[in-house]
Order: sequence, then C-alpha cells, then structure tokens
Amino acid sequence: MTSCKKIIGVFAVFVCLMSFGFIGADADAAGADFGTKTITYDGFTDNDDGELTAYISNSDANDVVVKLVVKDLDGNQKASTEATIAANAVNQEVSVSFGYDSDGTKYVKVYLYDANGTEISVSGPHDIEVEHSIWKDWVTYLVVVIIVIAIIIIAYFYIRGAPDRAAKKAATLEGTSKSAPAERTKYDAGSERKSKRK
Repeated sequence: MTSCKKIIGVFAVFVCLMSFGFIGADADAAGADFGTKTITYDGFTDNDDGELTAYISNSDANDVVVKLVVKDLDGNQKASTEATIAANAVNQEVSVSFGYDSDGTKYVKVYLYDANGTEISVSGPHDIEVEHSIWKDWVTYLVVVIIVIAIIIIAYFYIRGAPDRAAKKAATLEGTSKSAPAERTKYDAGSERKSKRK
C-alpha cells in the first residue's frame, strides 16, 4: 500500500513538472510578436530581388527563436528565415529577400512562427510596388551597343589623326623658335645736317 502511494506521488510530481514545462514553452512563444513599426520593403524591380523587413519585439526575459515567412495571397511561400530575438527586444529587424518577374502592385502576408512551427501572428496583407527595370528592355542593350561602337569609331579617328596633329605642332614650334631678322636703321640725312649746323 505504501509503495503504491509512493508511485502515485512520483507520478503526480512528474505530471506537475511536465505541465510547468508546457506552460514555459507557451510563455516563450507568446513573448514574441510583431513590433510597433510597420513592415517596410525596398529595391523591388521585375529584374532584381528586393528586401522586406519586419520588426519583432520580445517581451520575454529569454531569447526567442522565431521563423518569419512571407506568402502571397494564394498561400504560396515567397521567402522565409529564422532569427533569434533578444530578451526584451523592441522592434528588432528581421529581413528576407525575394523577387517578382513582373512589375506592378503585389500583395503579401507576413507570418511569424515559433521554433516548433506554431503560428504566433500574421501581418497583412501588405502591398509591394514592383518597379519596371530598364535592363529588361532590349532597347537599353541596343543603345549601349551603339554608344560603344560610337566610342570605338571616335577613338579610331582620333588615333589615326595623331601623327598629323603631332607634325603640325612640331612645325608651329619650329617656326616660332626662329629669330626674326634685325630691323634696318633708316638713314635720315636731314637729321645729320642739323647736327652739323649746331
């Protein structure tokens, strides 16, 4: 009978410890959430990936590992990343990169999960303006090719005319280096007569 009470007592203590463990895990998950700053994005074009930044706060006294996932409105995942949010952190930045093949307004939702994959919170939908990149246009490459060809032609004629320019410059320098002939002194007969009369 006594041994039976001991077994029941040990089992009760074990159940209590497990329940405290579950409560602690739930508290950790509840400590993290989206912060007070609005989710931002930058650099999205139909040719280059952009960056979306979420701001996560953690009211718990311990660090928390979270997973940030970005999905479109159809539920398709665009990007995800894991981050450790510091204890008592406010608006800690967590960024992910992804892209689109076309320009225009795109809509996404941002999900926050704990380390076990349990959803903590959802933010959105957020609209992302995807700009058109000129590097997706064939005209841009045509203009670049034309400019390169023009530079090559100009350089060719400049180099080709270099000897003539050098010769002209040498001739000019040679002409200016020659000394000018001495001026002849005009003889003024009248002035000599005047001096003799004096």
